[in-house]
Order: sequence, then structure tokens, then C-alpha cells
Amino acid sequence: MADGPIRVRRLTLVDDSGRERALLRLLDGGVTLLLTDEAMSWRVLLSAGEMGPFLRFYEEEINSRLGIGILRDGFPGLELADADGTARASLSLDAAGRASFALRDKTGVIRASFEVSADGDPSLVFADINGNTLVKFP
Repeated sequence: MADGPIRVRRLTLVDDSGRERALLRLLDGGVTLLLTDEAMSWRVLLSAGEMGPFLRFYEEEINSRLGIGILRDGFPGLELADADGTARASLSLDAAGRASFALRDKTGVIRASFEVSADGDPSLVFADINGNTLVKFP
């Protein structure tokens, strides 16, 4: 047996029935790890590539319900989605150092947000169904 790396483009783990349950592969220049459940539905996707590193949890292979990652701009974000896959809540930090928490309705329109600037100034905004500001503090 030789010591050294094992080099492959794709690594697949199978269960006792021969079903692919985990897949590690190169995809579009990035590395992707995909995990499936016993029904062969996607459940977890971990990727490190051009879009930045991110981790997504899926419901029945269709809808990403939770995503966390470092976005293209180099800043972190967290997103929660409903059963239809619509983003409903997000937490992020932007290039200006502003931390924000946004809540969306079932159509994806931001209806409430709380932000704190890099200097520590907070703001709270409530919006109508069209995303127009109803109330802003301060």
C-alpha cells in the first residue's frame, strides 16, 4: 500500500441497498457535498465555489428551507424559508458594517426590518403589502 492522496473527481457513498446517499464532487469549478435521506431526497447541500461557501437544508429535495453562507460580497447571511421555498426571514451583515434582520410575507415582500449601522444607530421599519414604508423609527 502506498501512502499518498487518492485522486478522484467524484466520490459516492452508497447504503446497503446500493442507493447513493452522499456525493462529493466538483461542479462548476466548486466543490459540492450532497446528502440524501432514505427516500433519496436531497436534504443537505454544502458548497464552496464561485458563489461563496454556503450550506443549505432542503425539504423533500425541492425547497431550500435554511441557508447559511458567505455571499459573493464576502459578508455572511442566513435565510429561513417557508414550506413553499419563499424566503421569510434573513439576517445579514453588509459591506458598510450594517447588521440587518428582515421579515417577509408569503410573497417575499419585506414587511418589517430591524437594522443597526456600524456606528450603532438602530432603525425599525414596517412596510405595507407593496413594500412601501408605513412607519420608521427613528
